[in-house]
Amino acid sequence: MEPLRQRIESLWPWAVLPFLCAGPMHAQRGLVDDALRKAPPESWRTIALAEAGVEIAIPRDFERLPTQPLRPLRFRGNLGGGKVELEVAWLTKNFATVSRVLLGLAADSTLLRVDAGRTDGLVTAVCERELVGTKHRRIGFVICPRREAILVECDIPKSAPSTTSGAARELLRFVRLVERTGLTAVQFGEEERLRRRIEAGFIEADRKKVEIRQSTFYRLFTTAPVDETILEFLETELLPRVVAICGVSPSRSDPLSLFVHRGRSNYILASMQLGLSAQQGEAMAGHAWDDNYATWFEHARSAVHVHEGTHQYMTATLGLDGGGPWLQEGFARWIETQYSHELPARNARNLLRSRKDFPKLEALISERSFLFGGGGRLGFEALQLYDISASFVRYLAQEHRSKFRTVLLRTGVLPSGEFRLVARALEDTIGIAFPKLEEDWRRWLREDL
Repeated sequence: MEPLRQRIESLWPWAVLPFLCAGPMHAQRGLVDDALRKAPPESWRTIALAEAGVEIAIPRDFERLPTQPLRPLRFRGNLGGGKVELEVAWLTKNFATVSRVLLGLAADSTLLRVDAGRTDGLVTAVCERELVGTKHRRIGFVICPRREAILVECDIPKSAPSTTSGAARELLRFVRLVERTGLTAVQFGEEERLRRRIEAGFIEADRKKVEIRQSTFYRLFTTAPVDETILEFLETELLPRVVAICGVSPSRSDPLSLFVHRGRSNYILASMQLGLSAQQGEAMAGHAWDDNYATWFEHARSAVHVHEGTHQYMTATLGLDGGGPWLQEGFARWIETQYSHELPARNARNLLRSRKDFPKLEALISERSFLFGGGGRLGFEALQLYDISASFVRYLAQEHRSKFRTVLLRTGVLPSGEFRLVARALEDTIGIAFPKLEEDWRRWLREDL
């Protein structure tokens, strides 16, 4: 099979110079470089918390508070002139991403600020939030190694001086990953992992009919009469495009899984097994979740594989499944149409010219779903919203190319529907006030594309 880098250069020669200058594609540091590190103050002490998988640096007067087994570790001390509590929590089950952790935190608090970055090659976020019903603020650091969540947070009472918040942010800069000991996620053998994948992806009547094929970056589970063409298609048409943009290729040691069903009804039943409704299954041509995607077989080079494979890449390879449908569907639709040669930006331009109710970016970004009511609330069909979003993503990638990876990082960690946080991330990254950014996008969209 043609080497991935060579395929990128043949498909996207214009992209190689600006996007691949970060170094080898296999390096997991493509989005942005790690922040400059410095050593903690000499008066502080460093503590390795092997049960949580992290090392922290804290002032020497911090005391460790008693905790129960498997509960968050807690410390108390003075920081920046105020008294704070430091809590270290971890989750070893389910498929964790930074945006999913932040979504959970938003359930009982208001997210005030989120700053995304990378540490040890992994996506991270420093989050400031205010607890509902109290004046306490929490500033925390989120990272998801091994697809498990680690959260280190400082609880800051209302009485603390303003200098305490800055000191808490500084403390979180010294969090480092270490090897975890004690209770961790159960590790299964290869045969058991494959069996569990098949159980998750197929209804019971189809499981004995599943065939497995593998390529460099993918593992195909299928009940359809297909060969390795789908795998070759993904590695020659999808990966060169997304890797050229993001600079990160999937892991060779942990192939991405795809489930291809022999028919649409089999796909719908398997989707319902995962918790989707029959209506959702009937409305979709495919769907991605965690590090998997599923569809039914029409033909090996269907654009559905590019679209759903892009969702899978964003979540499993980049760890960026947030931002909302404007980002997730917009990016997937943009990548998909580079293969299918459809013109979403032209479709969006025609809507802008013909519809007085063409959505404002605030309404588009605030929407949590384009399906099952989301499109209705905005007055557009789902595919129209996909095309409008794809046009905005393409505008960002084309007009702000040198900053696009950072745009993906800073918006891709945010929970869906958080317009204020998305607007701030775009303004901070691009350096343009949000109203001016929207004005520039609409002007760009009106041009002949």
